[in-house]
Amino acid sequence: MKGKALKIMHDCRRRITDVMREVADAEEVRDKAMDKLAAVHAEQARLLADIQQEMSADAGEMAKLAVKSMRRSMAKRSVHPSSVPYGFRAESGKVSDHPKEMPVLHAILRMRIEGKSLAHIADNLNKSNAPTRKGNGRWFRQIVKDICDRAGVRKGN
Repeated sequence: MKGKALKIMHDCRRRITDVMREVADAEEVRDKAMDKLAAVHAEQARLLADIQQEMSADAGEMAKLAVKSMRRSMAKRSVHPSSVPYGFRAESGKVSDHPKEMPVLHAILRMRIEGKSLAHIADNLNKSNAPTRKGNGRWFRQIVKDICDRAGVRKGN
């Protein structure tokens, strides 16, 4: 009987050792899979960042083109000082870039091209204390809409 009990104990010990090896192998496979998954996620994040950077650069270029178009449009006709669009100023009958407003105009158009809402843009301008036409007034979505409409820029275009 003693011999049979020792054989059963030996078999159990062997089975336990085999199961422990299988668990260790499974844990190793799991760890490798997790490492691969982490690498895939890192690559996805890098690609997404690259795409967002390209889109932002494209939006910046599109905003520059919209401003250029506005300049050409104003150069073709006589512009009364009271009707000069935001971002520009009239001096001696000529229209030129307004040094404080032009960067804000570019930012407004870029954000709109990137798909930001009018309210988001107005909030962003208010938080950054961007100068309004009156100097230090508040920005409202309708003002942002009027500026974008005048430049021919729509959300996401």
